[in-house]
Amino acid sequence: MEYHFTTDFTSKPKAKCSMDHEAFGHWLTEEVSNKKDRITKLNEGIKNIELGVQKTFLLEGSDYALKLTREDAIISATDIGFQGFDDLIYDEDVDFEIDELALDDQQGHAMCGLEDFKELISAWQDFI
Repeated sequence: MEYHFTTDFTSKPKAKCSMDHEAFGHWLTEEVSNKKDRITKLNEGIKNIELGVQKTFLLEGSDYALKLTREDAIISATDIGFQGFDDLIYDEDVDFEIDELALDDQQGHAMCGLEDFKELISAWQDFI
């Protein structure tokens, strides 16, 4: 995943991610921003997933919901009919699939591997 960070004229941090990952950029800009407590919560969730303390980690915001598993990070906009992650098909023994959802709105939905997500969060944390 490619990404680029900037600030606007008010010094608010902004993230832009590559095609197919645009929702992560919007989420970082709008939901995470420079909120240290949100980043701390994310890092704790990632650590708990990696240690096997939790199978999943869910972080719901006003515009986006994030779900982390031991393999994937999935983001979905809540304002475009998102009803929850129960709609997503996930079997730990099978590759993640979203076949039954028409997720063509790339600004509203995205997924990546947990390792890529960790790199994104670390780079964002360094940036802000």
